[in-house]
Amino acid sequence: MKPFVKPVNATVQYVDELFVHGTRTWDEELIRQSFTAIDAEEILKIRPGLRMEEDILAWNLEKTGMYTVRSAYRLLKAEQSQEEMCKENEPGSSLGAWVWKKLWNLKIPPKIRIF
Repeated sequence: MKPFVKPVNATVQYVDELFVHGTRTWDEELIRQSFTAIDAEEILKIRPGLRMEEDILAWNLEKTGMYTVRSAYRLLKAEQSQEEMCKENEPGSSLGAWVWKKLWNLKIPPKIRIF
């Protein structure tokens, strides 16, 4: 999740800068100076890992954490759909989409499904 707002005086660029030097303990004062109160509270709720391992890049749209063109395409299509709905001023109906998807995936003969 991204912070809501980046304060003008924030100088932090990387997460490791938010720890007390050489530890895995949050520098609470720095966090409160660098983020809004809401964001600071959310950050401070996160429990950092105890092992001092290097961070890795991970793509959160795949279970494996690996980037795929397919997942990027799905992300872009979802964003495109959201933009189109906003332009048309129609609220998105994820419930309606879910019902239709379930209906079309039922294990019934095709002529009954179409009926």
